[in-house]
Amino acid sequence: FRNRSRLILTRSRSVGMWFRSGSRLGSAPAAARRASLRIPPNVALSTQRALGPRALHQRLLKLIDPLDVLREFSKYGEAYDETNLATTWSRLGRARGTSLSLLQSHEGEQLHALRERSAQEAERWSARGLANTAHALAKLRLRSGQWRDLWLALAAGSHREMSAFSPQGLSNTVWAFATAGRAAPALLDAIAAEAAPRVGKFNSQELANMAWSYATAGHAAPALLDAIAA
Repeated sequence: FRNRSRLILTRSRSVGMWFRSGSRLGSAPAAARRASLRIPPNVALSTQRALGPRALHQRLLKLIDPLDVLREFSKYGEAYDETNLATTWSRLGRARGTSLSLLQSHEGEQLHALRERSAQEAERWSARGLANTAHALAKLRLRSGQWRDLWLALAAGSHREMSAFSPQGLSNTVWAFATAGRAAPALLDAIAAEAAPRVGKFNSQELANMAWSYATAGHAAPALLDAIAA
């Protein structure tokens, strides 16, 4: 049996997905892979207590696979602060191919805990966290009613932090709402009013995104578009 290969099928309860890995029976690497998918609750809890938000953020920055990012949230998300939550969304927004399909399955049910946590806290986030999260959500293309509360929280938080948005943040936020088809007329008015006098600070791509977003949303912003065209 030592030289026979088999397919190990393990279900990660915390994420709710199936993971496959080809391995040799009894091999040390195989044991390590199996162990990595099953973190004992007491170990996860002690890690949360040992690592502060900054250390958890450094762990996140080392992850590339979006599914690894989601597993990380499942293990240690209770200790996440705003920066870690927004970074989690940004990493998930990079998903492509099979990873993206898995995240989108059943209207993003794998993201339920992250979505609910973020919806409760997003109104108090910084401009950067709000813009990055909105941008990532639009790229994930999850549009069912389950996501309404999070988009509303992002809109409310963006209103509160409007003057703190960078040109890129304003551009990414309006692009996100337009791309996701989320009607937010008051927010779009506020972004246009904030962006118009600052047009000179936007680069060409950001200006193009702004113009496209207002056209796509069917939302009039004459002062902003005149400033862009000038």
